[in-house]
Amino acid sequence: MPNRPDGVVDPPLEQASKMEGVARKSNLLGKIKYNDKNVPIYLERIRMAENPLIWVFSVEMVEYIEPLYSNYKPPKIVENLPPFFHRKVWGINLWEIMVLIVAMSIAYFVSCLLMKFIRK
Repeated sequence: MPNRPDGVVDPPLEQASKMEGVARKSNLLGKIKYNDKNVPIYLERIRMAENPLIWVFSVEMVEYIEPLYSNYKPPKIVENLPPFFHRKVWGINLWEIMVLIVAMSIAYFVSCLLMKFIRK
């Protein structure tokens, strides 16, 4: 994705590009797998009435939101957590911080046990 708001591709250092210096109307962000098919994720540049141009997801991508969500939705255990665990701390869900702490604690104790056996 170009850094410029108009989508113009900055010239590469070594080779010329066909899109160099041309304002883009769409940009491919990437692809996501859905039912053995790669769904492209495009941003398109549109103008609403007399407002400036803005970047939005393509219509095709928006049509895939619900099927993709049903494929990639969070596990049931996360969906069934009480609302307290979905609070954000430093921009991260509380349950994610707790899982990280538990995982680090387990890794620490396993490493301590391994060190005990290695030293014998």
